Amino acid sequence: MADRTLDQVIADMQLISDVNAHYREENADVLRYLCEYKVYQRDREVIEQIREDAIRQRDAHIAALRKIKADRWISVKDRLPEIDGTYLCSCRYRDGSTAQKLKLYRSDMGFTSEPKQVTHWRPLPPDPEEA
Repeated sequence: MADRTLDQVIADMQLISDVNAHYREENADVLRYLCEYKVYQRDREVIEQIREDAIRQRDAHIAALRKIKADRWISVKDRLPEIDGTYLCSCRYRDGSTAQKLKLYRSDMGFTSEPKQVTHWRPLPPDPEEA
């Protein structure tokens, strides 16, 4: 090592300095990438949380609307059921009297009617939950 000239030592130090600068630049890019990725991940998590909250709020709103709709009589003049099934119906007989009856609704046939006319309907309440 003593045989090396001052110019060789300076050249070696310059080479080491260049290599260090190169690695600093590469590491800076990697560090920048990792920071951006972390921000991206955090933003994604925040966005996902906002999305999940919005879905929960939407579902609660839909459930509340369904409950309101289930608690009201719906006139057949306003709309008919969207799903075939059994519904609680308010029926008017030819003599003008009314009664509440369970009626089957099919989209291709309407409500099953005998000598009475369905004027209003409402969905059946859900089955009771077992304790």
